[in-house]
Amino acid sequence: MNDIFYVKASTSKKYIDLRPIIDDKTVLKNPHKGWYYHYIDNGKSSPLYRDKLDASDHFEKFPGMNHLYLRVDWCDIEPQEGIFEWEWIDEIINVWAIYGYKFSFRVCCYEPYLTYATPEWVRLAGARGEYFPSLKDDVWDNPNEKLWEPDYGDPIFLNKLENMLSEFGKKYNGHPLVEFVDIGTYGTWGEGHRYAGGCAFDAIDVLRKHVDLHLKYFSDTTLILNDDMIDTACRAEGEEAAKTFMYYCIGKGIGARDDSICVKYYSDTFGYDTLSLQCFFEEAYKNAPVDLEFAHYRVVDSAIFKEGLAFVEALKNAHASYAGFHGYLHPWIDERHALTEYIANRLGYWYFITGIDLPECVCGTKTVMKLYVENHGWAKAYNSYTLKICAINENAKYELFSCEGINLHWENKHTETIILNFKNVPKGKYKLALGLYEGEIPIKLAIKNENWNCGMYELCDFSVGELL
Repeated sequence: MNDIFYVKASTSKKYIDLRPIIDDKTVLKNPHKGWYYHYIDNGKSSPLYRDKLDASDHFEKFPGMNHLYLRVDWCDIEPQEGIFEWEWIDEIINVWAIYGYKFSFRVCCYEPYLTYATPEWVRLAGARGEYFPSLKDDVWDNPNEKLWEPDYGDPIFLNKLENMLSEFGKKYNGHPLVEFVDIGTYGTWGEGHRYAGGCAFDAIDVLRKHVDLHLKYFSDTTLILNDDMIDTACRAEGEEAAKTFMYYCIGKGIGARDDSICVKYYSDTFGYDTLSLQCFFEEAYKNAPVDLEFAHYRVVDSAIFKEGLAFVEALKNAHASYAGFHGYLHPWIDERHALTEYIANRLGYWYFITGIDLPECVCGTKTVMKLYVENHGWAKAYNSYTLKICAINENAKYELFSCEGINLHWENKHTETIILNFKNVPKGKYKLALGLYEGEIPIKLAIKNENWNCGMYELCDFSVGELL
């Protein structure tokens, strides 16, 4: 008699294997992850790397292109004190946003090719600084020009800088099209070091002032910090002080960046992936996205590049959500299309639904379902998405479940327990459909496109019965 009440767990639910509908080949374009193009480099006055783009080319053939990276100089946006020129930036945004792109920024204060990346009026106002000879390389041949590098801790400089960042924040903080702001007001090219300038290592108090100004005026925007800022801190005050500074930044939700993947010095000095500060990325990615930029593609040594494998290793080990490269678009994509595709899906999150446990479904009751999710990306999602599950047929669509933010703990393999509510669902045959959304924007999953219907993925057929 007791056998009536004994049911093995494996027979009390129905497992449906969804691996046959997985698509791991199609490149998916999803929010807050993917490739970016270094559209403004060395400031507005430099034509790199947009001067060879055809006006009709909007990167349609570039798999997983997420945003345009705009590395501008202070002088580009505030040529005269209190006079701001946003129009040229807004024009770029207006032209490219209609093609689905977002934007990221870095504002630099020192370029080794430009006399006054920090506007000259800052120096004339009494800010301290020093002149250095121009950097000469295969792109810029201007060795006699003198370049002014500010004293990054000078009170007058910092006061003027804060005024500019305040206005920049008013304009772009929390802007829906701004993916992140890269903290770049310190060092050569804004990379957090003083190569090609004073070659000094400023105190951590100076570095922190630049970080804190960005925190103050971009409170609603993702911030990214170059790993060379941590290296500068270490060289200035030692490993323990640098570690404290690093954890301060990580604790504020700041992400990590490296501009030097596959640069020869780093390849010679560090491991296969050329990352110089692995610990920074290992900790930072837990709270905020990682951004890696590959070296100048036109000059990188093939022995260092290793057909792109060194870059892939860096992206994987750093848990990158974003990737870029220094160089012109078409040489890269024409020669490295397969590599670009491979990287595109793996940047950030990449969700697979591998199966479900779906017990018997009955009108007017609830059913406990298990959803088996795998994240095959190199990182996780840092933005909250809404999961919806519906029962649909040719006559109607019934929402069974909705929850915002459920994706934030989808790392590696995860089992999600979900309660489906059949309160108002009549008896009948249905398709079980699932969708993940940021607002109204659907998040693409690694599921075959033939299963896409009305903004959701159809997972399987099922029936809803009646209470006995």
